[in-house]
Amino acid sequence: MEGKDPPKGKETQPVSTIQTQLMNEQIAALMADRVNLNKGIAVEGLASIDELFHKELLEYESLMFPADEIYGSWDTIWVNPSRSKDIAYPDSFYVDCTSFIFPFDHQIKITSQFGIRNRRMHNGIDLKLQIGDTVRTAFSGKVRIKGYERRGFGYYLVLRHPNGLETIYGHLSGFLVSENEIVKAGQPIGLGGNTGRSTGSHLHFETRFLGQALNPSHIIDFTNGTPHNDQYVLYRGNFGQNTNIYTSTSERIVYHRVQKGETLSKIALQYKTTVAELCRLNGLTTKSTLRIGQSIRCGTTIVKTDSKDSGATVAATPEVTGQIAAAYHTVQARETLSSIARQYSTTVDALCRLNNIQSTTPLRVGQEICYRAASKPVALQNESREEERSNAGEISASINTTTEEAETANVAVSATQTTQVETAEPVYYRIQEGDTLSAIALKYGITINRLCELNNITRTTILRIGRSLRCS
Repeated sequence: MEGKDPPKGKETQPVSTIQTQLMNEQIAALMADRVNLNKGIAVEGLASIDELFHKELLEYESLMFPADEIYGSWDTIWVNPSRSKDIAYPDSFYVDCTSFIFPFDHQIKITSQFGIRNRRMHNGIDLKLQIGDTVRTAFSGKVRIKGYERRGFGYYLVLRHPNGLETIYGHLSGFLVSENEIVKAGQPIGLGGNTGRSTGSHLHFETRFLGQALNPSHIIDFTNGTPHNDQYVLYRGNFGQNTNIYTSTSERIVYHRVQKGETLSKIALQYKTTVAELCRLNGLTTKSTLRIGQSIRCGTTIVKTDSKDSGATVAATPEVTGQIAAAYHTVQARETLSSIARQYSTTVDALCRLNNIQSTTPLRVGQEICYRAASKPVALQNESREEERSNAGEISASINTTTEEAETANVAVSATQTTQVETAEPVYYRIQEGDTLSAIALKYGITINRLCELNNITRTTILRIGRSLRCS
Protein backbone atom coordinates (compact mmCIF):
# COMPACT_ATOMS: atom_id res chain seq x y z
CA MET A 1 0.00 0.00 0.00
CA GLU A 2 1.36 3.31 -0.97
CA GLY A 3 1.90 5.75 1.83
CA LYS A 4 0.25 9.15 1.96
CA ASP A 5 2.32 12.19 1.17
CA PRO A 6 2.76 14.64 4.05
CA PRO A 7 0.73 17.84 3.91
CA LYS A 8 2.36 20.63 1.95
CA GLY A 9 3.91 23.50 3.94
CA LYS A 10 4.79 21.40 7.00
CA GLU A 11 8.20 19.79 7.62
CA THR A 12 8.57 16.74 9.78
CA GLN A 13 11.58 16.07 12.14
CA PRO A 14 12.78 12.82 13.65
CA VAL A 15 11.96 12.21 17.34
CA SER A 16 15.67 12.11 18.25
CA THR A 17 16.17 15.60 16.82
CA ILE A 18 13.27 17.01 18.87
CA GLN A 19 14.67 15.45 22.07
CA THR A 20 18.09 16.92 21.33
CA GLN A 21 16.59 20.43 20.94
CA LEU A 22 14.67 20.11 24.22
CA MET A 23 17.82 19.00 25.98
CA ASN A 24 19.77 21.92 24.57
CA GLU A 25 17.08 24.35 25.74
CA GLN A 26 17.19 22.89 29.28
CA ILE A 27 21.00 23.09 29.36
CA ALA A 28 20.84 26.72 28.16
CA ALA A 29 18.36 27.58 30.93
CA LEU A 30 20.56 25.92 33.55
CA MET A 31 23.63 27.78 32.28
CA ALA A 32 21.74 31.09 32.42
CA ASP A 33 20.71 30.43 36.04
CA ARG A 34 24.29 29.58 36.90
CA VAL A 35 25.59 32.76 35.29
CA ASN A 36 23.08 34.86 37.26
CA LEU A 37 24.07 33.07 40.45
CA ASN A 38 27.76 33.69 39.77
CA LYS A 39 27.01 37.34 39.09
CA GLY A 40 25.36 37.67 42.51
CA ILE A 41 28.29 35.98 44.18
CA ALA A 42 30.73 38.16 42.26
CA VAL A 43 28.94 41.35 43.38
CA GLU A 44 29.03 40.27 47.03
CA GLY A 45 32.69 39.31 46.69
CA LEU A 46 33.54 42.64 45.12
CA ALA A 47 31.78 44.46 47.97
CA SER A 48 33.79 42.59 50.61
CA ILE A 49 36.99 43.10 48.65
CA ASP A 50 36.22 46.81 48.34
CA GLU A 51 35.61 47.06 52.08
CA LEU A 52 38.86 45.22 52.82
CA PHE A 53 40.75 47.43 50.37
CA HIS A 54 39.27 50.56 51.97
CA LYS A 55 40.32 49.36 55.42
CA GLU A 56 43.85 48.62 54.23
CA LEU A 57 43.98 52.00 52.52
CA LEU A 58 43.03 53.79 55.74
CA GLU A 59 45.63 51.81 57.67
CA TYR A 60 48.27 52.65 55.08
CA GLU A 61 47.37 56.35 55.22
CA SER A 62 47.59 56.32 59.04
CA LEU A 63 51.09 54.85 58.76
CA MET A 64 52.09 57.10 55.89
CA PHE A 65 51.00 60.21 57.82
CA PRO A 66 50.98 59.08 61.47
CA ALA A 67 49.06 61.38 63.87
CA ASP A 68 49.15 64.12 61.24
CA GLU A 69 45.99 65.67 62.67
CA ILE A 70 47.88 66.24 65.96
CA TYR A 71 51.37 67.23 64.82
CA GLY A 72 50.61 68.81 61.45
CA SER A 73 54.25 68.63 60.31
CA TRP A 74 57.06 66.14 59.70
CA ASP A 75 60.43 67.15 61.16
CA THR A 76 63.44 64.92 60.46
CA ILE A 77 65.95 67.02 62.44
CA TRP A 78 64.73 67.83 65.96
CA VAL A 79 63.73 65.17 68.49
CA ASN A 80 61.18 67.62 69.92
CA PRO A 81 59.11 68.72 66.90
CA SER A 82 57.26 71.33 69.00
CA ARG A 83 60.36 73.05 70.42
CA SER A 84 59.76 76.40 68.71
CA LYS A 85 56.01 76.28 68.14
CA ASP A 86 53.02 77.52 70.05
CA ILE A 87 51.17 74.23 70.47
CA ALA A 88 47.51 74.07 71.53
CA TYR A 89 47.70 71.06 73.82
CA PRO A 90 44.43 69.12 74.27
CA ASP A 91 43.01 68.79 77.78
CA SER A 92 42.99 65.01 77.43
CA PHE A 93 43.99 62.41 74.89
CA TYR A 94 43.38 58.66 74.52
CA VAL A 95 46.31 56.49 73.42
CA ASP A 96 45.57 53.08 71.90
CA CYS A 97 48.02 50.53 73.35
CA THR A 98 46.47 47.33 71.99
CA SER A 99 49.16 46.75 69.36
CA PHE A 100 52.13 47.20 71.75
CA ILE A 101 55.11 44.85 71.35
CA PHE A 102 57.99 44.96 73.83
CA PRO A 103 61.23 46.19 72.17
CA PHE A 104 63.14 42.93 72.73
CA ASP A 105 62.54 39.27 73.53
CA HIS A 106 64.82 38.43 76.46
CA GLN A 107 64.50 39.06 80.20
CA ILE A 108 63.54 42.62 81.21
CA LYS A 109 65.91 44.42 83.55
CA ILE A 110 65.66 48.17 84.25
CA THR A 111 69.03 49.77 84.95
CA SER A 112 67.83 53.39 85.33
CA GLN A 113 64.38 54.82 85.96
CA PHE A 114 62.63 57.89 84.54
CA GLY A 115 63.26 61.05 86.58
CA ILE A 116 66.04 63.14 88.12
CA ARG A 117 69.45 61.49 87.79
CA ASN A 118 72.70 63.14 88.79
CA ARG A 119 70.94 66.54 88.97
CA ARG A 120 69.69 66.12 85.40
CA MET A 121 66.34 64.97 84.02
CA HIS A 122 66.43 61.46 82.61
CA ASN A 123 63.54 61.42 80.12
CA GLY A 124 63.37 57.69 79.54
CA ILE A 125 64.00 54.25 81.01
CA ASP A 126 67.24 52.32 80.50
CA LEU A 127 66.84 48.61 79.76
CA LYS A 128 69.70 46.11 79.98
CA LEU A 129 70.70 44.97 76.50
CA GLN A 130 73.75 43.30 74.98
CA ILE A 131 75.56 44.76 71.99
CA GLY A 132 74.03 43.31 68.83
CA ASP A 133 70.68 42.30 70.39
CA THR A 134 67.70 42.96 68.13
CA VAL A 135 65.61 46.01 69.00
CA ARG A 136 61.99 46.08 67.78
CA THR A 137 59.50 48.91 67.41
CA ALA A 138 56.89 49.12 70.16
CA PHE A 139 54.04 50.22 67.86
CA SER A 140 53.43 50.37 64.13
CA GLY A 141 54.49 53.70 62.68
CA LYS A 142 57.02 55.57 60.58
CA VAL A 143 60.69 56.37 61.15
CA ARG A 144 61.01 60.13 61.63
CA ILE A 145 64.69 60.47 62.59
CA LYS A 146 67.69 58.22 62.12
CA GLY A 147 70.56 60.10 63.69
CA TYR A 148 73.66 60.21 65.88
CA GLU A 149 74.59 62.29 68.96
CA ARG A 150 78.12 61.87 70.25
CA ARG A 151 77.31 63.28 73.71
CA GLY A 152 73.75 62.07 73.90
CA PHE A 153 71.73 59.24 72.39
CA GLY A 154 74.58 57.92 70.24
CA TYR A 155 72.95 56.16 67.29
CA TYR A 156 69.22 56.58 67.81
CA LEU A 157 65.83 56.32 66.11
CA VAL A 158 62.67 58.38 66.58
CA LEU A 159 59.41 56.78 65.43
CA ARG A 160 55.99 58.40 65.25
CA HIS A 161 52.90 56.25 65.68
CA PRO A 162 49.25 56.67 64.63
CA ASN A 163 48.16 56.54 68.28
CA GLY A 164 49.83 59.94 68.86
CA LEU A 165 52.94 58.76 70.70
CA GLU A 166 56.54 58.99 69.58
CA THR A 167 59.11 56.47 70.79
CA ILE A 168 62.89 56.94 70.96
CA TYR A 169 65.47 54.14 70.91
CA GLY A 170 68.95 55.31 71.95
CA HIS A 171 72.56 54.01 72.20
CA LEU A 172 72.13 51.61 69.27
CA SER A 173 75.07 50.02 67.47
CA GLY A 174 73.36 49.80 64.08
CA PHE A 175 70.20 50.49 62.09
CA LEU A 176 67.90 48.04 60.31
CA VAL A 177 65.53 50.66 58.87
CA SER A 178 65.76 53.89 56.90
CA GLU A 179 64.36 57.35 57.51
CA ASN A 180 60.69 57.73 56.42
CA GLU A 181 60.28 53.94 56.33
CA ILE A 182 56.96 52.46 57.46
CA VAL A 183 57.31 49.71 60.09
CA LYS A 184 54.94 47.30 61.80
CA ALA A 185 54.76 46.66 65.55
CA GLY A 186 57.47 44.17 66.55
CA GLN A 187 59.54 44.70 63.39
CA PRO A 188 63.34 44.78 63.95
CA ILE A 189 64.61 48.37 63.63
CA GLY A 190 68.08 48.35 65.18
CA LEU A 191 70.77 46.59 67.20
CA GLY A 192 71.58 47.14 70.86
CA GLY A 193 74.75 49.05 71.62
CA ASN A 194 76.78 51.34 73.85
CA THR A 195 77.17 54.45 71.71
CA GLY A 196 76.95 58.09 72.76
CA ARG A 197 76.84 59.11 76.42
CA SER A 198 76.61 55.62 77.87
CA THR A 199 78.50 53.66 80.53
CA GLY A 200 77.37 50.21 79.43
CA SER A 201 75.38 48.44 76.75
CA HIS A 202 71.67 49.21 77.18
CA LEU A 203 68.60 50.55 75.39
CA HIS A 204 67.42 54.05 76.26
CA PHE A 205 63.65 53.94 75.66
CA GLU A 206 61.42 57.05 75.67
CA THR A 207 57.74 57.73 75.10
CA ARG A 208 56.74 61.27 74.10
CA PHE A 209 53.59 63.18 73.18
CA LEU A 210 53.91 66.46 71.24
CA GLY A 211 57.55 66.61 72.31
CA GLN A 212 56.81 66.17 76.02
CA ALA A 213 58.52 63.20 77.68
CA LEU A 214 56.21 60.75 79.48
CA ASN A 215 57.18 58.18 82.06
CA PRO A 216 57.11 54.89 80.11
CA SER A 217 56.30 52.93 83.28
CA HIS A 218 52.94 54.75 83.47
CA ILE A 219 52.03 53.16 80.13
CA ILE A 220 53.92 49.86 80.24
CA ASP A 221 54.17 47.29 83.00
CA PHE A 222 57.87 46.44 82.81
CA THR A 223 57.47 43.42 85.09
CA ASN A 224 55.72 41.47 82.34
CA GLY A 225 56.31 43.64 79.25
CA THR A 226 52.69 44.54 78.52
CA PRO A 227 50.65 47.77 78.76
CA HIS A 228 48.74 48.43 81.98
CA ASN A 229 45.55 48.97 79.97
CA ASP A 230 44.40 48.83 76.34
CA GLN A 231 43.91 52.61 76.47
CA TYR A 232 46.12 55.13 78.23
CA VAL A 233 44.58 58.50 79.03
CA LEU A 234 46.72 61.64 79.10
CA TYR A 235 45.56 64.64 81.13
CA ARG A 236 47.05 68.07 80.69
CA GLY A 237 49.17 69.30 83.61
CA ASN A 238 51.12 72.45 84.36
CA PHE A 239 54.43 73.79 83.04
CA GLY A 240 57.75 74.40 84.75
CA GLN A 241 57.58 72.09 87.75
CA ASN A 242 60.19 69.45 86.81
CA THR A 243 57.43 67.13 85.67
CA ASN A 244 55.56 66.22 82.52
CA ILE A 245 53.08 68.57 80.92
CA TYR A 246 51.00 65.40 80.68
CA THR A 247 50.38 62.86 83.41
CA SER A 248 48.09 59.90 83.83
CA THR A 249 46.83 61.17 87.20
CA SER A 250 46.52 64.40 89.16
CA GLU A 251 49.77 63.59 90.96
CA ARG A 252 53.05 65.46 90.75
CA ILE A 253 56.59 64.77 91.90
CA VAL A 254 57.42 66.34 95.29
CA TYR A 255 60.91 67.71 95.94
CA HIS A 256 62.58 68.88 99.14
CA ARG A 257 65.43 71.39 99.19
CA VAL A 258 68.05 70.30 101.72
CA GLN A 259 68.62 72.73 104.61
CA LYS A 260 71.59 72.93 106.96
CA GLY A 261 71.74 70.01 109.42
CA GLU A 262 69.18 67.85 107.64
CA THR A 263 69.67 64.13 107.11
CA LEU A 264 67.94 61.49 105.03
CA SER A 265 66.20 60.09 108.10
CA LYS A 266 64.88 63.54 109.07
CA ILE A 267 63.58 64.19 105.53
CA ALA A 268 62.01 60.71 105.39
CA LEU A 269 60.23 61.35 108.69
CA GLN A 270 58.96 64.73 107.46
CA TYR A 271 57.43 63.25 104.29
CA LYS A 272 56.15 60.02 105.88
CA THR A 273 58.44 57.76 103.84
CA THR A 274 61.54 55.64 104.40
CA VAL A 275 65.25 56.26 103.92
CA ALA A 276 65.38 53.30 101.54
CA GLU A 277 62.62 54.87 99.39
CA LEU A 278 64.46 58.22 99.29
CA CYS A 279 67.65 56.44 98.22
CA ARG A 280 65.75 54.56 95.49
CA LEU A 281 64.07 57.69 94.13
CA ASN A 282 67.28 59.76 94.08
CA GLY A 283 69.95 57.16 93.27
CA LEU A 284 71.59 57.62 96.68
CA THR A 285 72.94 55.35 99.41
CA THR A 286 72.48 55.66 103.15
CA LYS A 287 76.04 57.01 103.34
CA SER A 288 75.59 59.71 100.66
CA THR A 289 76.50 63.24 101.75
CA LEU A 290 73.72 65.79 101.32
CA ARG A 291 74.58 69.29 100.07
CA ILE A 292 72.74 72.40 101.26
CA GLY A 293 70.33 73.44 98.52
CA GLN A 294 70.26 69.96 96.96
CA SER A 295 66.83 68.86 95.66
CA ILE A 296 65.62 65.51 97.00
CA ARG A 297 62.65 63.75 95.42
CA CYS A 298 60.27 62.62 98.16
CA GLY A 299 57.41 61.01 96.24
CA THR A 300 54.25 62.23 94.52
CA THR A 301 51.41 64.45 95.63
CA ILE A 302 48.13 65.99 94.46
CA VAL A 303 48.45 69.12 92.33
CA LYS A 304 46.48 72.31 92.97
CA THR A 305 46.87 75.44 90.86
CA ASP A 306 46.45 78.90 92.44
CA SER A 307 45.25 80.57 89.24
CA LYS A 308 45.36 80.06 85.50
CA ASP A 309 47.40 83.17 84.81
CA SER A 310 49.84 82.75 87.67
CA GLY A 311 53.04 80.78 87.29
CA ALA A 312 52.67 79.37 90.78
CA THR A 313 51.53 75.92 91.73
CA VAL A 314 50.93 74.49 95.16
CA ALA A 315 51.66 70.83 95.81
CA ALA A 316 49.60 69.52 98.71
CA THR A 317 50.11 66.01 100.02
CA PRO A 318 47.05 63.87 100.75
CA GLU A 319 45.17 64.98 103.85
CA VAL A 320 46.01 61.80 105.70
CA THR A 321 49.72 62.77 105.91
CA GLY A 322 49.02 66.20 107.38
CA GLN A 323 51.90 67.75 105.39
CA ILE A 324 51.98 70.55 102.83
CA ALA A 325 54.93 70.44 100.45
CA ALA A 326 56.95 73.47 99.51
CA ALA A 327 55.40 75.82 96.92
CA TYR A 328 57.40 77.13 93.98
CA HIS A 329 57.11 79.98 91.49
CA THR A 330 58.34 79.67 87.91
CA VAL A 331 60.31 82.76 86.93
CA GLN A 332 58.85 84.66 83.96
CA ALA A 333 60.56 87.22 81.73
CA ARG A 334 61.59 90.50 83.47
CA GLU A 335 60.65 89.23 86.94
CA THR A 336 62.79 90.08 89.98
CA LEU A 337 63.01 88.80 93.53
CA SER A 338 61.19 91.94 94.68
CA SER A 339 58.23 91.40 92.34
CA ILE A 340 58.00 87.74 93.34
CA ALA A 341 58.16 88.64 97.03
CA ARG A 342 55.36 91.20 96.61
CA GLN A 343 53.25 88.68 94.70
CA TYR A 344 53.34 86.17 97.58
CA SER A 345 53.40 88.68 100.48
CA THR A 346 56.87 87.72 101.63
CA THR A 347 60.31 89.35 101.69
CA VAL A 348 63.41 89.15 99.50
CA ASP A 349 65.43 87.93 102.50
CA ALA A 350 62.96 85.09 103.03
CA LEU A 351 63.21 84.07 99.35
CA CYS A 352 67.00 84.16 99.52
CA ARG A 353 67.00 82.04 102.66
CA LEU A 354 64.61 79.45 101.21
CA ASN A 355 66.52 79.15 97.93
CA ASN A 356 70.07 79.54 99.26
CA ILE A 357 70.75 82.52 96.97
CA GLN A 358 71.68 86.19 97.37
CA SER A 359 69.61 89.27 96.55
CA THR A 360 72.02 90.02 93.68
CA THR A 361 71.75 86.54 92.14
CA PRO A 362 70.45 86.83 88.53
CA LEU A 363 67.22 84.93 87.81
CA ARG A 364 66.77 82.71 84.75
CA VAL A 365 63.50 82.39 82.87
CA GLY A 366 61.95 79.08 83.89
CA GLN A 367 63.89 78.90 87.16
CA GLU A 368 61.97 77.63 90.19
CA ILE A 369 61.89 79.88 93.24
CA CYS A 370 60.57 78.46 96.51
CA TYR A 371 58.35 81.00 98.24
CA ARG A 372 56.91 78.75 100.96
CA ALA A 373 58.65 75.95 102.83
CA ALA A 374 57.02 72.64 103.65
CA SER A 375 54.97 72.88 106.82
CA LYS A 376 52.02 71.45 108.69
CA PRO A 377 48.71 73.21 107.95
CA VAL A 378 47.57 75.62 110.65
CA ALA A 379 44.05 74.21 110.38
CA LEU A 380 45.29 70.75 111.29
CA GLN A 381 47.28 72.15 114.20
CA ASN A 382 44.21 73.97 115.53
CA GLU A 383 42.05 70.89 115.04
CA SER A 384 44.50 68.73 116.96
CA ARG A 385 44.62 71.27 119.79
CA GLU A 386 40.82 71.47 119.95
CA GLU A 387 40.58 67.69 119.95
CA GLU A 388 43.05 67.49 122.85
CA ARG A 389 41.07 70.07 124.81
CA SER A 390 37.73 68.41 124.08
CA ASN A 391 39.14 65.02 125.02
CA ALA A 392 40.49 66.43 128.26
CA GLY A 393 37.10 68.02 129.00
CA GLU A 394 35.29 64.79 128.27
CA ILE A 395 37.61 62.85 130.55
CA SER A 396 37.16 65.29 133.44
CA ALA A 397 33.41 65.32 132.88
CA SER A 398 33.22 61.55 132.82
CA ILE A 399 34.96 61.35 136.19
CA ASN A 400 32.22 63.49 137.80
CA THR A 401 29.28 61.74 136.10
CA THR A 402 27.50 58.63 137.28
CA THR A 403 27.88 55.27 135.55
CA GLU A 404 24.67 55.78 133.60
CA GLU A 405 25.72 59.22 132.41
CA ALA A 406 29.13 57.87 131.41
CA GLU A 407 27.51 55.07 129.41
CA THR A 408 25.22 57.59 127.69
CA ALA A 409 28.19 59.82 126.91
CA ASN A 410 30.15 56.87 125.51
CA VAL A 411 27.22 55.89 123.29
CA ALA A 412 26.96 59.46 121.99
CA VAL A 413 30.71 59.64 121.35
CA SER A 414 30.74 56.28 119.56
CA ALA A 415 27.76 57.34 117.43
CA THR A 416 29.52 60.58 116.54
CA GLN A 417 32.71 58.71 115.63
CA THR A 418 30.72 56.23 113.52
CA THR A 419 29.07 59.11 111.64
CA GLN A 420 32.45 60.72 111.04
CA VAL A 421 33.90 57.45 109.75
CA GLU A 422 30.94 56.91 107.44
CA THR A 423 31.09 60.42 106.00
CA ALA A 424 34.90 60.51 105.58
CA GLU A 425 36.05 60.15 102.01
CA PRO A 426 38.45 57.22 101.39
CA VAL A 427 42.05 57.97 100.39
CA TYR A 428 43.65 55.88 97.63
CA TYR A 429 47.29 55.37 96.66
CA ARG A 430 48.54 54.22 93.23
CA ILE A 431 51.29 51.61 93.58
CA GLN A 432 54.70 52.56 92.18
CA GLU A 433 57.66 50.32 91.40
CA GLY A 434 59.44 49.20 94.58
CA ASP A 435 56.47 49.84 96.88
CA THR A 436 55.72 47.40 99.68
CA LEU A 437 52.79 47.06 102.05
CA SER A 438 54.96 48.14 104.96
CA ALA A 439 56.18 51.28 103.15
CA ILE A 440 52.63 52.25 102.12
CA ALA A 441 51.28 51.58 105.62
CA LEU A 442 54.06 53.71 107.13
CA LYS A 443 53.40 56.50 104.64
CA TYR A 444 49.71 56.74 105.57
CA GLY A 445 50.13 56.05 109.28
CA ILE A 446 48.18 52.77 109.40
CA THR A 447 49.04 49.14 110.08
CA ILE A 448 49.64 46.48 107.46
CA ASN A 449 46.70 44.47 108.82
CA ARG A 450 44.39 47.48 108.41
CA LEU A 451 45.70 48.02 104.86
CA CYS A 452 45.02 44.37 104.01
CA GLU A 453 41.56 44.58 105.57
CA LEU A 454 40.63 47.70 103.56
CA ASN A 455 41.69 46.11 100.28
CA ASN A 456 40.71 42.48 100.94
CA ILE A 457 44.28 41.24 100.43
CA THR A 458 46.90 39.35 102.46
CA ARG A 459 50.48 40.13 103.43
CA THR A 460 51.72 37.81 100.67
CA THR A 461 49.64 39.42 97.90
CA ILE A 462 51.82 40.57 94.98
CA LEU A 463 51.43 44.31 94.40
CA ARG A 464 50.84 45.27 90.77
CA ILE A 465 52.24 48.60 89.56
CA GLY A 466 49.43 51.02 88.85
CA ARG A 467 46.92 49.34 91.17
CA SER A 468 45.02 51.63 93.55
CA LEU A 469 45.07 50.74 97.24
CA ARG A 470 42.64 52.22 99.74
CA CYS A 471 44.58 53.68 102.66
CA SER A 472 41.81 55.12 104.89
